[in-house]
Amino acid sequence: MDPERAAIVACARGMVAATVGTSPGGCVYLACAVALAARPYGRRLLPQAGSCTWRRTLDGDPEMRAFGYEWTSIYSPALAAAGVLPEMHAWCVDPERRELVDVAAGEFPAMCRRTLGLSWTAPLPPDALWCSWDALPDGASYRATQQATEFAVDLMMEGGIAERLRAGRRAVRGDAAIP
Repeated sequence: MDPERAAIVACARGMVAATVGTSPGGCVYLACAVALAARPYGRRLLPQAGSCTWRRTLDGDPEMRAFGYEWTSIYSPALAAAGVLPEMHAWCVDPERRELVDVAAGEFPAMCRRTLGLSWTAPLPPDALWCSWDALPDGASYRATQQATEFAVDLMMEGGIAERLRAGRRAVRGDAAIP
């Protein structure tokens, strides 16, 4: 990863650590943080959300070869009101450079072990994925949906995540005025 991208990823992770720590739905926080962290570098990253899978093994039942999060449109406002997050994944895209940025990609093997008790024997995802849309690693799949993206963006804005992360960026970078 080039130094500018690495600095953006490090800033985003620092922002999340300074404001929310680790929690369920961490990919939403990271997607929002990386979009904010990229701004001073002149990059316009847009959060997206939906379904994402990574190949976790090359062996066995094809149904069990991948691990990920599958968005379902059945998610209801009642679940949201109860604080239950839907199954989904969030990341960012740079539409100008045609790039996908997933700062949470490296967490998939640990989440697979924690949630399903399954090992990861395929090549590991990178700690942070930043690549062109045409160069996704073999076995990785990202499918954004409008409904999931709207849910994630609403959570970022209405839940105060964006404002808390801006404060975290000031703490991480020492910036007085953050766009």
